[in-house]
Formats: sequence, C-alpha cells, structure tokens
Amino acid sequence: MTSTSPQLYFTRIHHARKAPVRHVFDYRGYSWFFDLDDPPHLPVPLRPFGYFRAEDHLRGPGTTLRARVEEVLAEHGIDCSGGPITALMNARVLGYVFDPLTVGAAAAAEPLPRMIIRDPAAFFARLGGQGLIGFGESYTAGEWTAPDPAAVLTVLAVRLTWLVPAVLQRFRWVLPAPPAGEIGTAANARGNVEHHYDLSNDLFRLFLDESMSYSCAVFEDPDTACWDLLAAAQRRKIDRLLDAAGVRAGTRLLEIGTGWGEL
Repeated sequence: MTSTSPQLYFTRIHHARKAPVRHVFDYRGYSWFFDLDDPPHLPVPLRPFGYFRAEDHLRGPGTTLRARVEEVLAEHGIDCSGGPITALMNARVLGYVFDPLTVGAAAAAEPLPRMIIRDPAAFFARLGGQGLIGFGESYTAGEWTAPDPAAVLTVLAVRLTWLVPAVLQRFRWVLPAPPAGEIGTAANARGNVEHHYDLSNDLFRLFLDESMSYSCAVFEDPDTACWDLLAAAQRRKIDRLLDAAGVRAGTRLLEIGTGWGEL
C-alpha cells in the first residue's frame, strides 16, 4: 500500500450567519491532506505549530484518527478495513484547533464499483427532474456509465435509505408527478399492461435466459452465480415453487406472471 505524502492546501473559509443577526466574514487558512496511517510530523521545534489529536476530529471512542473515521464509515455500512484513507483536515496549532470542514476519501480493501459521470449538468438535471426514471434514462443517454453497472446499482440499493438525507426527503413533493394516465388505477390498468408487456420478444431475449423467466432465480451457490447457470437456476426456482404449492399429477393450476410459459 502506497502512502500519500502530506500536502498543504491554502484555503479561504466563508462564514454566513442569517439569524439572529446577519453576519458574514471570510478568512484565509490552510489544511493538511495526508494518509491517516502517516500523519504529518513536523520537526520538534515546529511541532507546536502543527500536530493532530484524534479527539479533535469526528466523534467516538477511537484513539486514532483512522479508528474514528472507520467508526463513522461503519455506521454507514462502509468497510474499508485494510484500505487506505486520506483526509483533508486542520491541525492543532499552539494548543488550539478549528476544523470547519473535514473531507475524506476511503478505499476498501477490495476496490468499490466505479461510476463515471460523463455529463454532470445533464445527469443532475435529469435526476432532479425525473428521479429514478431520470437516473435510468441518463444511463441510456450516455451521461453516466460504469464498467459494472450492476455492481454500482447494488451499492446504491444497500444505501438507499440514507442516500438522500431525511431533511431533503421532505421535498419529494417538488418532483414532477407521474402522468395521470400512468397512475396505477383500474381505469389505467389495460394501458399500463400494454405499455409494459407488449414489446418484442427479441428485446427480452437480450437479457433473459432461454427459459424467458424474468423473476428471481435460485442458484445452488450464490458465490458462483453466472450467466451460464441462470437457466438451471430458473428451473430450480420453478421446482421449488411447485413443491411448495403441493402441485402433483392432475393438479389444476392457474399460472400468472412466470414468463413465456416455462412453468
């Protein structure tokens, strides 16, 4: 693991207070960027002008900067044990520390999936205007991509409940409402079904296995799941469903929604 050499970044801090009395001011400062496993160590005569203590940053019982950062990450379901962590933070100077902003970057022991935003303006405009549908359409438009899109979506799904802070979730009402003709009502049911299902089989063959089943499969070993084993996993699922339902010779069965008649 390669350590990052400590670097100084000169900063400009802007404070604005709106109540009870409006007050705005700016000042210049500097912050250290470094690997938490290798913090800066100034020469002894200069050390009072720049050193770090864990209790000055973040919260928790951790006795080192890295331990405290790992605790915060763990609270959000992120495990970076063994991976490098870099941070931009302020040092203690002459016994005092003021840290208006701490920015960090962590790398898990195993590299996390990579999402590449090619057109940030278009991506965020589509996401803000259309929500999850906009996220998907932005991908098809090439505004973002990923070497492994499924892995990126898995990470987002695991963190779905806190990706959007609770205070911002209150503003969901500002998103455009779905078209009246697409709301799931009895009157719209036939049109919604046609819109969803009346598509060419050639389209579904692009991403379904030979059984043309589009619900979840059951693999013997999830760790070895792959495309070549998908058809067998789909049939394993069907066998389990039939056994669970007690289907035997002579059973009359109404099948709805398992695909193209594989059952």
